[in-house]
Amino acid sequence: MKTYKIHFIRHGLTEGNIRGQYVGRRTDSPLCPQGVQALIALRQRYDYPGVGKLYISPMTRCRQTAALLYPEMKNIAEVEQIAEMDFGDFEGKTIAQLQNDPAFRSFATGDDQVQIPGGESLADFARRCGEGLDLIISDMMRAGNTQAAVVTHGGVIMGLLAAYGYPKKNHVEWMADNGYGYTILITPQLWQSARAFEIIGIMPHGAEDARGALAAAKYMPEDDG
Repeated sequence: MKTYKIHFIRHGLTEGNIRGQYVGRRTDSPLCPQGVQALIALRQRYDYPGVGKLYISPMTRCRQTAALLYPEMKNIAEVEQIAEMDFGDFEGKTIAQLQNDPAFRSFATGDDQVQIPGGESLADFARRCGEGLDLIISDMMRAGNTQAAVVTHGGVIMGLLAAYGYPKKNHVEWMADNGYGYTILITPQLWQSARAFEIIGIMPHGAEDARGALAAAKYMPEDDG
């Protein structure tokens, strides 16, 4: 039976990431100079495998990341459903600025039904991202393309892997540093019957930990971006 590999990659570093801000789909931030240089260094050190098609979030930071990591790729599709979460009134703010906000405290409990004022709930976000993954998988199957890369956001990667991936882990355990991510294996029968996939590797190939520098810093990526 034919199987399909998808390489999820988190976009490069932005100024909002450095400042620890919630940076969602409302802020179309470009990569910062450090982010560009870090991606170039990653591409030189590790392997971003060749793919038949590249799927990207429509945000500028993802477009720029795709161009740096796959400069020769022409077969690219933007997928609106894999844009980062709409953080509503939390957008651009840090945890320190929000910690006394009752709405933020309610959201921080992890209840996926709690809607951010002016934004999305975790449940709505997960549903949207799942729809995006469905579109990507269906497109790969129609085209007979067995390997693709997806350049998206930290929150999208964590949410999808926690919801559908095996082995099962809390979403925070699937955090990825900028330019890093995970490879998944789609078996059509398993996906269609159980909406599940296997998580089989780290991106880029050759890296030991998708968290990169975050692993040493014990960083908790509330500012998913």
